Amino acid sequence: MNELGISIITVSFNSSNTIEETIKSVLTQEYTNYEYIIIDGGSTDGTQLKIKKYESSFLKKEVKYLWVSEKDNGIYDAMNKGIKLATKEVIGIVNSDDWYEPNILKKINIYYKETGCPDIIHGNIRLFTKDNNCLGVKKSNTNYNRLWRGMTLKHPTFFTKRELYSSIGIFDTNYKISADYEFTLRAYINNAVFSYCDCVISNMRLGGISNTKRKESWKEVDEIVKKYGLCLAKRKYYALRRIMTSIIYNIISSRVVKK
Repeated sequence: MNELGISIITVSFNSSNTIEETIKSVLTQEYTNYEYIIIDGGSTDGTQLKIKKYESSFLKKEVKYLWVSEKDNGIYDAMNKGIKLATKEVIGIVNSDDWYEPNILKKINIYYKETGCPDIIHGNIRLFTKDNNCLGVKKSNTNYNRLWRGMTLKHPTFFTKRELYSSIGIFDTNYKISADYEFTLRAYINNAVFSYCDCVISNMRLGGISNTKRKESWKEVDEIVKKYGLCLAKRKYYALRRIMTSIIYNIISSRVVKK
């Protein structure tokens, strides 16, 4: 069985406190048929020094390690830059305050071939607070029609065919918070093949833009489903569900942190 070529993209901006954990989670993968691309937004806190620190380690492993640092127009613009630089068959995106599970690339390689080379592989994510308190594992919802309600999948776990980006387009940077959702819904509408790998793929610290700007995110989600033709009644119903779910989740999370 031929090994799957994987491009890993990390986007960062002033991430000196967390990016080394991200880089190490990629560097320590036993699987070696991958390249690693870091798109830094012109950090001013020493992030570039920590990125540069690992050049020799990837060189020794004979893994392509490419990084650029320049001003961008937000996280999705940075992701698009990485996608355009990617050369491998499948693309995974791990942000600079997240990290992959050990040996997950090897597992993705096996799963990809066994499931008929789907357009998007996704799985479960383990959530942490900023203080590294584990909040548990969140599973993706495999009822893909529920994507009309909002982002029911875990984008940091995605491994997406590069050719899917070529056929349906990359991230729409008109959306500053929910462009990953817009891309996922667009993929679903265009009959992309999703496949759920029931394992933890990535770990994520809460506190990113989609967590801290929920109202703005919900507004974008409503704009997106309206754009793709969801009726007003369902939009209002799903908006109410998102609000109620957020309230319940915040209550549960606060209790976990207190313990």
